[in-house]
Amino acid sequence: MSTTAMYNEIQAGLKRGERIAVATVVKTIGAAPCGVGTKMLVRADGTTSGGFSGAKVDTQVTQEAVKALRESRSYITHVHLDADQAVGSCGATLELFIEVLFPEPRLIIAGAGNVAQALVRLVTQLDFRIVVVDDRRDLANPQAFGDKVQLTFGDIPQTIRELEPDEA
Repeated sequence: MSTTAMYNEIQAGLKRGERIAVATVVKTIGAAPCGVGTKMLVRADGTTSGGFSGAKVDTQVTQEAVKALRESRSYITHVHLDADQAVGSCGATLELFIEVLFPEPRLIIAGAGNVAQALVRLVTQLDFRIVVVDDRRDLANPQAFGDKVQLTFGDIPQTIRELEPDEA
């Protein structure tokens, strides 16, 4: 997978609100099957993109990355490779940095009236993805909120359920 494709996939996942782990080789010891900088993207469900030249290695790294996602923390780990894990890797060790990436936090505002408009002016200075939901077409006006706000028209409780807010 090309570097551009990897970063595009990371960006798309974060925009969808997913947490993603990126495992990057930061050091190799011995005859490693891949070089420093090789990356693998791992999602919370264990699906991956990219890899390290061996199914067993990829499985080990995926398990570590899913653990990092579960714990919401980045860390360095080591994977020792036996001859049966990757071609030409007898006794090699990969030092990996597993980085957990978090999506931009999302603020869902119910209603698009004066209070919502004032609130949006305040929070646009912060790192939030802002979503305003209203069931009144005359208030669900894009000009009132600007281009940094996702404006959604529809039944407020139903639309908020469809947006699947997190527990925070």
